Amino acid sequence: MRHIPTTATAVEKLKLEAKRLSQTTDTSLTAARELVAKAAGYNDWKHVTCCATTTRGLKGHQRLERVAQELFEDALLRALLTENLVGLLSSTGGGVFSESASGERVQVDSPERMNEHVVPRLLELLQGLGQHGALLEADVRVNGAEVCLSAFLPPVCDPIAWSIVRRSHVPASARKPVLLDIRLLNWRQ
Repeated sequence: MRHIPTTATAVEKLKLEAKRLSQTTDTSLTAARELVAKAAGYNDWKHVTCCATTTRGLKGHQRLERVAQELFEDALLRALLTENLVGLLSSTGGGVFSESASGERVQVDSPERMNEHVVPRLLELLQGLGQHGALLEADVRVNGAEVCLSAFLPPVCDPIAWSIVRRSHVPASARKPVLLDIRLLNWRQ
């Protein structure tokens, strides 16, 4: 489903238009909303609400860029964007592993430092993209590299488990629409 930037004001205007249509014709409010949504270029009313939720999550785009910059400052995370690695993931025991294209997993030195660096920034980024609940997932494009971000929170997983994986190495069924496309300027290689 493609994203159409949709403000709360735009949703209210569409609701009013649907209400007027419903009152002036023999159409239910639900059917009128569907018609108004399609006339405005959306697939259906659910598409309107999903786009509005995503747009709300994207407010503060500059803040999200700053968080992404901080997140990908770590050399291992930069390696994900330059194709040296396909993923970084934490285990339920607190370990952190890098994964190569061949599937080889190597435990990262200083997993505590890595978790301290990644977890707060990853959670802020995912929540800034409108993700809520015990399982947070979003796909982003950073400097042209597409990555899938996920975090598993208590009560699902304690301590927090997370993964950052190149989108090309995630099954198609697990991929989400890209919610953020940013170019990190002055990015230290």
